[in-house]
Amino acid sequence: RMSTLPMPASVPLRVTLLQRMSDERLASPELCNVADGKLEDGTCWLGEGWRAAAAAGLAAAADFNARNGSYVPQFASEAMRSCGVQLSLTVLDSGSTPRHTLEALSSQSFDPHVVV
Repeated sequence: RMSTLPMPASVPLRVTLLQRMSDERLASPELCNVADGKLEDGTCWLGEGWRAAAAAGLAAAADFNARNGSYVPQFASEAMRSCGVQLSLTVLDSGSTPRHTLEALSSQSFDPHVVV
């Protein structure tokens, strides 16, 4: 007879995910276009490759929370299923510069447990 372990209590882990979504150094349309970006309201939003990298991080966190082992088999392991940690993500744009990153981090209304 197989025994079923009760699900552990959910424990939120606040994670701030820094993503390179824009580049504040590329303020002109010419420079932004060279980077395959799109200039909107003075911000150069980076191209598809950077958006794909941002999406991959979000997908990994969703898979972790769901204990979905499709891409990372360990997420579906017995040890992970008995782990109550749930990632609570906040995504911040680094602006591709240390100054922009620090401004974004200091503008958060809460302190994260982890910054990635």
